[in-house]
Amino acid sequence: MKYEILVSNFLRSGVVDDIILKCLYNAQTFPYEVVVSLLRTFNLLCGPIRTKPRVTYIIPYFSLDCLDLKTNEDKLLQLRIDIDFIGFSPPSYAYNLVTCVYLKSFTDPGLFIKSARNGAMVHHGLIVSRVVHSTVDRRITVQVDTPVDELDSSWRELMSTTDSIIHHLRSTWVAAGPICKFYCAHCLYLDKSEPEVEVDPEWYSPLRNTDKDNPFSEQLRTLPSNADPVTCCNDQTNSGQLQVPRPLRFPCKCKL
Repeated sequence: MKYEILVSNFLRSGVVDDIILKCLYNAQTFPYEVVVSLLRTFNLLCGPIRTKPRVTYIIPYFSLDCLDLKTNEDKLLQLRIDIDFIGFSPPSYAYNLVTCVYLKSFTDPGLFIKSARNGAMVHHGLIVSRVVHSTVDRRITVQVDTPVDELDSSWRELMSTTDSIIHHLRSTWVAAGPICKFYCAHCLYLDKSEPEVEVDPEWYSPLRNTDKDNPFSEQLRTLPSNADPVTCCNDQTNSGQLQVPRPLRFPCKCKL
């Protein structure tokens, strides 16, 4: 009965118990540890995650669940980047490999990790990080829902995740031609149907030296009214376009 529960959980969530993985591997002439290492290297499997009573692994492709991009009811700020393909779209399984690339940085057993057939979600503290993909729309969305006082670290997390995905795509699916669309967090907060977006801005390059060319402020804990304001065309005041703090639109060169 316990075995059936483990199998059911694997098919539902893509999380496989170590004992199930060993049962699937029946060969006696090749070391099991080497097989796992190869699967991890090719991003077919993520883990091990140290859970009790045994370690577990994540194989998103086998999950039957799906995720959406809805932000929770606390109205956290939503930071979002869409990765679209202007070349040849990667095959469907390649999107799941991207999910494993994303999950590689989240192996802390204390985190809540939700794996799904179309991506994954990670809760750490009040921050919720997601990667959701659609083979129909030829798109991978990277999103972080964050409190205002965690905006700086959340921007960094979003960019780090995007960097990892872009590096993977450019090294394995060059013909896909990925581009990045950066959404205005102010527009997303107001639930605008057509939020402002910037495509591959000059300040963003996955190949940048992050130690020497950092587009973020060293510390961004609050958003005072004089926080390097920029205009947002999706809201109007009596005198014209509303000015909002730059970190709500784009994180580039935030100065407080």
